[in-house]
Amino acid sequence: MKSKLILMLLLLSAVSNAQATSTTKLQNTDDALSTIINGEVLSAANFYPPCPPNALCSPATLVKIQLPLSGCADRLGPVSHKVSFNEESGKYTILISAINIHNELSKRIMCLRQATAEYKVLMRPFLEMEEIEIKFMK
Repeated sequence: MKSKLILMLLLLSAVSNAQATSTTKLQNTDDALSTIINGEVLSAANFYPPCPPNALCSPATLVKIQLPLSGCADRLGPVSHKVSFNEESGKYTILISAINIHNELSKRIMCLRQATAEYKVLMRPFLEMEEIEIKFMK
């Protein structure tokens, strides 16, 4: 009985530590991948999400981040982030890892302005833009 319990606990801990992965299907015209290493915070808006009756829902801050793409026909690939509090600066840091998927059509198309993509992060409530900084994995 004791060995079954230990085996069950090991199995549960292995399942809980499994990482979720996201997949992005590449198109025939995609010819390269690169890391996005800069961007900017567009807005930080506080909101109350829809809440079912008799439930207690917490407000949140929705942070919108603009990420530059390398070409007009490029698109945003997988993005991941981690939020931490930086005690030295007193700001919340969003560490971002993002992939730009290059499309061969971008070599033939001339942009009037740089192509961008938007990424959204939910954070604790009542944050202002001045309290948020972003850093990128290189």
